Amino acid sequence: MALLSQTSRPRRPDSFDVFAERYFRWFFTSVALADLGMHLRMVVLAWLVLELTDSPAWVGMVIGIRAVPSVILSLWGGALADRVPKKRVVVASRLLFGLLAFLVGLLASSGQLEAWHLLIISVAVGFIFALSRPAGPAWIPMLVPRQRLISANSLLGIASNTGEIVGPGLAGWLIGTWGTDSAFFVIAAIFLMSMLPLCPIEEDGAPPPKPKRSILLDIVDGVRYTKSSHVIMGILLLNSTALFAASIDVMIPVYARDVLRVRPGGFGIMGASLGAGFLIGSITMSFVGNLPRKGLMIWMGAIMWDFSRASFTFSPWFSLSVFLLLVMGAGGSIYFISLMTLLQEVTSDEMRGRVMSIFHISNDMIPLGAMLAGFLAATVNNWFPLLFGAMAAETITLPIFLLIPKFRRA
Repeated sequence: MALLSQTSRPRRPDSFDVFAERYFRWFFTSVALADLGMHLRMVVLAWLVLELTDSPAWVGMVIGIRAVPSVILSLWGGALADRVPKKRVVVASRLLFGLLAFLVGLLASSGQLEAWHLLIISVAVGFIFALSRPAGPAWIPMLVPRQRLISANSLLGIASNTGEIVGPGLAGWLIGTWGTDSAFFVIAAIFLMSMLPLCPIEEDGAPPPKPKRSILLDIVDGVRYTKSSHVIMGILLLNSTALFAASIDVMIPVYARDVLRVRPGGFGIMGASLGAGFLIGSITMSFVGNLPRKGLMIWMGAIMWDFSRASFTFSPWFSLSVFLLLVMGAGGSIYFISLMTLLQEVTSDEMRGRVMSIFHISNDMIPLGAMLAGFLAATVNNWFPLLFGAMAAETITLPIFLLIPKFRRA
C-alpha cells in the first residue's frame, strides 16, 4: 500500500514536483544527511587509520573489508526489507551507524583506539549496511507516485553527489580544527540527526501474516521471481558491468602523473570533473522527468560512459581528458538513475527488497574491478584496462538492448 501524502500542490517546475509529496521531502532530507555522514566517515576514517599505522595497506584493509559482509548478507537484507516495515530498518541502521561513530570518537579521545578496533567496527558497519541497504530503494516507490520515480531518484542522486563533493573538504576542516576524535562525534551527530526527518513518515505497514517459514525460503522465492522476468534479468546483467567501471578510479592518478604529467592540483581537477559529471547527470535527469523509454536512456548513458572512457584512454591533452571525464560522469549518472528507476517500476511491492538486494550485490563487484584494473595495468600497460573495460561492458550492454524486446520498450 503506497504512502502517498495528500497535499494541495501549487504549480512548480516539473522536475521538483516530487517535493510536493510531504513524505518524500522528509525522506530526501534524511538521505542527504546520512549520505553526508557516510562520505565524511570514509574520509576521516582513512586519515585516522593512516595516523595510527602509517600503512596504506591498513587503510585499504579497513576501508575495503566492509564489502565482505555486504556481499554475504545482502540477500538476507532484502528478505528483511520485505518482512518488516522498511522505516524500522532504515531508522535502526542510522541509529547503529551513529553509535559506532560515537564509539570510535570515544576510543580515539581516550587514547585507547588501535587499528584492530577499526577493523572490527568496519566489519560491523558492513553487516549493518548489508541488512539495511535494500530497504531504502525499496521504500521509495511507496512514498512517491510511479510517474515521479525518476525525479525522486535523480534528486536523491544530487544529494549523494553533493555530499561526495562537500564531504572531503568538510572532513579536512574538522580534522584540522578539532581533530579526528571530535570529527567522529560530529559524524555520529549527523547520523542521529538523519533519523529525525523519518519520524513524521507513517510506516509502510507489515506484510500480511504468513505461516512461519525460514528466511531462506523467502530468499529462494526472491531469486525465482528475479529469474522469471526478462527485464529484471537484463537490468542485473547490465549492472554486472560495474566490474569494469572501477577501472577509471584506479587509472585517473596513473594518467595524471605518468601520461598527462600534471601536478597534484591537476589530478584533483580530474577527479572533481568526474564527480561534477555525476552531479550534472543527476540534475539533467531531474528535469527530464518520467520518460516512457527508460531502456533507451540506459543504453544512451552506457554509450556516453564507455565511449568517453575509450576516448580518455588515448587523450594526449589535459583539457580534453577533463572534458571526457565530465561526459563520462554525466553518462554514468543517467545510466544508473534510469536503471534503478526501471527496476523499481517493474518489481512488485512484496518482492522489491529482495530484488534490490540482488541488484546491490553486483555493485559490490566494484572493488574487485579495481583490483582487476590494477593487475591489467601492471601486466599489460596503462591504456589496456580502460579500453578492455569499455569493450567488455558493451559486449554485455548491446546484446541485451538488441535481443530483449521488453527491455528495449521499457
